[in-house]
Amino acid sequence: MIAAIPASIYLVTNENASMKVSMYQLHYFPANANAAPHMLLEEIGVNYDLVLVDRTRNAQKSRDYLQINPNGRIP
Repeated sequence: MIAAIPASIYLVTNENASMKVSMYQLHYFPANANAAPHMLLEEIGVNYDLVLVDRTRNAQKSRDYLQINPNGRIP
């Protein structure tokens, strides 16, 4: 198995929502249902970015996050 190495880790908050764009990004919050897509990215061996969406600050409801995910949901 080839392990993918995350290129960058971003923190998306209401104050800081500017990010550089990469081919694959996994938006997540710890203890949410993000294990399956994370394992898939690891298994296929692609480079990806982990993007932490801070639910404690309601970052999933920020204008910038809603532009990429209108439902405001985090995997």
